Amino acid sequence: LDDNVGRMVATLEQLGLRDNTIILYLGDNGPNTDRFNGGMLGAKATVHEGGTRNILLMNGPGIVPAGQVVEPLTAHIDLLPTLLNYAGSALPNGVKLDGQNLRPLIENPQREWPERDLFFHWQHRAALRTTDYRLTYERDRASLFDLRVDPGQKKDIAQKEPEVLNQLKARYEAWY
Repeated sequence: LDDNVGRMVATLEQLGLRDNTIILYLGDNGPNTDRFNGGMLGAKATVHEGGTRNILLMNGPGIVPAGQVVEPLTAHIDLLPTLLNYAGSALPNGVKLDGQNLRPLIENPQREWPERDLFFHWQHRAALRTTDYRLTYERDRASLFDLRVDPGQKKDIAQKEPEVLNQLKARYEAWY
């Protein structure tokens, strides 16, 4: 992978396109076997952090500030509006996306950013991810995790926090 990315960068430089190109590197949602995933619950094809959380690296000299770390909740659905903005393009009239343009956040990671809900649905499993919580449905059983104190989803707090559970369930059901 390193060799091929290096070859691609060298070709972009040869063609005089490097200063006008954003390179993205991202995974595809968790390991599909029992491997290291940062202590998160789940793997590929699950609705847990270990199956949906992913890394994205952006590189674009003079375009994307180097070394920025973005903490607010973002998702793959944000790539199209973000890249359209960098390209100076707009969506055709009437086209609506669920994603958000992340450019303001990339350029200033400390800026205020609105809270949002991210929804996941895979066969008979589902989840709602907020900045602080993850609601999961598996086999018609709802679980709730406070990711601020339990990023590995070790302790289900659904019984302890019924108000939060019901609020998130209502938001998921409205989306579904």
